[in-house]
Amino acid sequence: MWSLGTEPDLAVVLIQVHHRVTWELVHYAVELKHHDSVVARIDTSHQEVHRHQFYRNPGRQQARVVIREIRSQQDVEDTFASSVDEIVENAEQYYGRWKYGN
Repeated sequence: MWSLGTEPDLAVVLIQVHHRVTWELVHYAVELKHHDSVVARIDTSHQEVHRHQFYRNPGRQQARVVIREIRSQQDVEDTFASSVDEIVENAEQYYGRWKYGN
């Protein structure tokens, strides 16, 4: 986990699940957090790489965008670094959506 310079209360959390024998990456989640709240997340559940945009207002439904279908284990490996980059590079935008609901 590391903090982002522009907003000191934002942090990126990396969650990786590896196969216990082969150590292949089988699942991941990259979360942008503000204190204990998840602002945005890219994960590999439901056989696809997808992004969640959460909102501070509990009445606002989260947005979910499919990035890529997972057809093989290699798809999980291939998308991890770009998912981290996307969360880090767009952190301020995702935070603004979370905070202001736009």
